Amino acid sequence: MYYPPSQIQTNLYSNGSLIIKSTQQTYTGFYWTTSLGKFFAGKTPDSPQSSIELINPSNTLTPRNPDAHDLTGNENNTKISYSSFDVVNYLKLNSDIDADKLPRIPTYIPSFPTKEDYEIGKFTRFFCKQKNAPLFIEIDQTTYTKLLESNPELDYKIFSPFKFSWTLTGGQNRAALQNKNTVDFIENKKDALGLSQYLNYNYLLHYNTTPGITKRNSKRIYADNGVEVPLNLPENYRLIKDNKACASCAYFQQGVCNKWSAPIRQNYYCNAFKPLKSLSSQEIIDTLSSTTNIYNQK
Repeated sequence: MYYPPSQIQTNLYSNGSLIIKSTQQTYTGFYWTTSLGKFFAGKTPDSPQSSIELINPSNTLTPRNPDAHDLTGNENNTKISYSSFDVVNYLKLNSDIDADKLPRIPTYIPSFPTKEDYEIGKFTRFFCKQKNAPLFIEIDQTTYTKLLESNPELDYKIFSPFKFSWTLTGGQNRAALQNKNTVDFIENKKDALGLSQYLNYNYLLHYNTTPGITKRNSKRIYADNGVEVPLNLPENYRLIKDNKACASCAYFQQGVCNKWSAPIRQNYYCNAFKPLKSLSSQEIIDTLSSTTNIYNQK
């Protein structure tokens, strides 16, 4: 079904606040919504999963559209709720107001740790909160700075920014406890009750189980440049440790791992690492001539 652009809002993101209507399962991912208040999976109506209808069990707005307002005192003394999406659509119909010049709602843009952050063991996460409601959005540093400096591009009168340090390394239990204590402190001292729920109580997000690699939208990526890690490589593929490295592995050949048939980085390694001297000449020949050798595939 075709929807006029003025009647939909696309490229939104649910951090678990929506559920799939047909299965009642929690939905995390991109979605789009109509001016009638219906939610669908996918970034746009053209997405393959756009026929999957979502519902908001709490009947509240999601983090990407969080500025709900209430009006009372109508003739039936009932409460009317509306959102900035409705307001912007209304203003676009009002020729006396240029809606494009209105301040924007902050966009969900999470930060991801880099290789240097993993070496340090922590990185900074940025958020903003609606001032009159426990609604949060994870943002990037640029958005954080604009809100902090009251940049008129963003609705700084409605959203207040904050940031905190997030632990990436160390013992798993210790890292989780440190991050939980940080979130508890923010909730209690920064008027941010509900932040832990927004984070889905995930205190090990980005935790350093595979140094140098993080996840984005369920895909593994190199932390330093955001390039996707080949699917063929095992989950334990990671930065070098204890002098082990792909560059000195028997399976390494001109930037490609002949065991996993995938391009690799010389300063990474996996649990299948084998020093050159541990393989016989025949084993190396067998490896290079096997069907898993990327150079022999046609």
